[in-house]
Amino acid sequence: APAASLLFRFGYNQPDCVETLSNCELEFICGADVVTKDLANGLALLRLKDAPGIDWDAYYAGWHIGDNLGTNHYCIQHPKGLVKSFVSYRGDYMPVIQGQHVYKGLAGLGIGQTSGGSIGSPLFDEDLDLVGVFVGGNSRCNIEGGIDRFVLLEDVWDSFKLFLDPTQHMN
Repeated sequence: APAASLLFRFGYNQPDCVETLSNCELEFICGADVVTKDLANGLALLRLKDAPGIDWDAYYAGWHIGDNLGTNHYCIQHPKGLVKSFVSYRGDYMPVIQGQHVYKGLAGLGIGQTSGGSIGSPLFDEDLDLVGVFVGGNSRCNIEGGIDRFVLLEDVWDSFKLFLDPTQHMN
């Protein structure tokens, strides 16, 4: 879908009001602009048309690239628009080959799950800094070892650095 037609919802934790949106506190932003793309990894950096409302409790995450990414990671997502899910990982990244692409893989701990419709969900390190995005996988609740695939921010840094670090502080 074109970025201008996307709908971004904030404050959605449970589907309590999916069928009765008129009874919900609506925290939506309509539309975004594509700032830049990384075609090799199929990612785009978007700028929302408006800022979230001050009373929306939006969380602005920092980011981290390079060494010392830690061994504890967390992915937050709404698979297929369902209840918010948290997936926990512990350990080092492993290579995961899919087609001609090599992703960074993490084994799920059986806490939370990933699912279709969650591509682009954030991957945070143990300091809660953004370090990558979810691109696929099979973590499941109560079953350890499902492998999820990620593209790390450091792998797309050349495409995104001008916009995420305009003063080139990370050079």
